[in-house]
Amino acid sequence: MSSDVPLLPVGTIPPSAYSASPVRWYILCVASLLSLNQSATWFTFSSVNPNTIHDFFGARLNEDALGLLLNWGPILGVFSAPLQFWLSSRKNGLHLSIVLAAWLVFAGNVIRTVPLFLGATFRQNAFAFYLYQTGQILNAIAGPLVMGTVTQLSVLWFPESERVLATSVFQTSNGMGTAVGFLAGPVWFKGSISSLFVFGVVLGAIPAFCVCCYFPAKPTTAPNAAAAAADTTASKFQDSTTPRAPYFILVVSTGILTGVYYGWQGLLQEILSPAGVSEDSVGWIGFSNSLAANLSCILAGRMVDLFFARRLKTAIVVGYAVFLMSLCVFTFSLPCFLFDDPPFDMTNNVPGLVGLLFISGMSQGAISPLIYELAAELLYPVSEGLSGGILVLILNGACFATIFLKDYLDANVMNFAMTCFIFVVTLVVLLFVKETYRRPLG
Repeated sequence: MSSDVPLLPVGTIPPSAYSASPVRWYILCVASLLSLNQSATWFTFSSVNPNTIHDFFGARLNEDALGLLLNWGPILGVFSAPLQFWLSSRKNGLHLSIVLAAWLVFAGNVIRTVPLFLGATFRQNAFAFYLYQTGQILNAIAGPLVMGTVTQLSVLWFPESERVLATSVFQTSNGMGTAVGFLAGPVWFKGSISSLFVFGVVLGAIPAFCVCCYFPAKPTTAPNAAAAAADTTASKFQDSTTPRAPYFILVVSTGILTGVYYGWQGLLQEILSPAGVSEDSVGWIGFSNSLAANLSCILAGRMVDLFFARRLKTAIVVGYAVFLMSLCVFTFSLPCFLFDDPPFDMTNNVPGLVGLLFISGMSQGAISPLIYELAAELLYPVSEGLSGGILVLILNGACFATIFLKDYLDANVMNFAMTCFIFVVTLVVLLFVKETYRRPLG
């Protein structure tokens, strides 16, 4: 026998027996819609003008209360991560996670919507206030159950030639939820808070209904070698053969960077105001930045499947290099604490600034699913649910820390720090993350 023939892990079946079920697209759509609604629900209170919120809900929903409603996402994302770890290690863990998340999101939307139809006096009292908080908390608990299972779904249901695409679609749906939330409040429902909340209930009812009617735990036939080997390969974190150091270098560095990135996005208003960009324009620039990230995420997933299979590190480093160059030019185009006159003065060139942020959004979005996939490869045979869950835990922790420190960060310093941090993480991934692919081919 030729030495070039790859050996299959014990317990796998011949590649000719692998078959991808058409049901995989239904599973991906349900999970993606759930993820989108979970993110949109989290963003609801931030999508409406604070004055409108105050008039509708009363004085109890002041600035601090609104901040808490928004912050439940990263706070509960950290504390509910162990639940996601535990579920992912159990038989049919993906199924359990998605079903539980669907009902948590739906219940959260219902609980926070009921007070709106019981009169102005009730919706502004203390009990209603606790119902709003409870709804946001239930939705926040669902976050890791959805975001931590992206690679688990792709490996269980999709052939290797579509795996990164599936990860990209599922992963980017959460970001699309924020974009939907941004448009739903001020554009689609014109500040009608009741209509906005009912929209969340209706959107949440769809995946809840689907998981009750038909949502199989796994396909009848394995779509790839990794899925076929899942039941026969040990999935223990203590496995001495698992290269844990490269994995943790990857997820810690990129996870913290993502948290800093979210904080940097929140300071765009302060960063761009000195350049003469209006408040409304900054809002749409931020939306365009997010939309570019979401679209490029899906496009990158397909391109990697076709041209960069098992070369994820190369694609990640290239993506970070483009991200770094666009942010570097952006930083040196605006006033900074290092200089009064920017080297590439674009203070009056709004289209140029939009273009730079569009490029940065595209590059950041393209990188995200590749990190999930490489993390799954590095930690195999540990469950993809655990490898993705740890990454989500770090993302939420970094996001929470950045939100907490946001009021103490100067916009100009943050802009420069963001650029420097991308440079450091690019070097760390390039020099210290050893690329290994342990999941079986096929």
